[in-house]
Amino acid sequence: MKDFFEKKKVLLGYAFWFDENFDNLIRVFTFSVVVLRSELLILFGPIVLVELYLGKMKLLQAIETGILSGIFSLGIYFISIWN
Repeated sequence: MKDFFEKKKVLLGYAFWFDENFDNLIRVFTFSVVVLRSELLILFGPIVLVELYLGKMKLLQAIETGILSGIFSLGIYFISIWN
């Protein structure tokens, strides 16, 4: 990770994971993957899959949160490009 902003989001995501705050975990991970770098999915994907497998996170809730935060992240990205 080259950028400090990326490292900050990754560490924030790990903090949410350790606190088992899965809604914010999905939000931060989705924002990081959509806006910052798509290869972060390789890092974040197994974490989400393990939590889904263990039953700590609900699939429909994860999908809903991911879609909503993905739309929000794309909006922020396109607004920053056009301005």
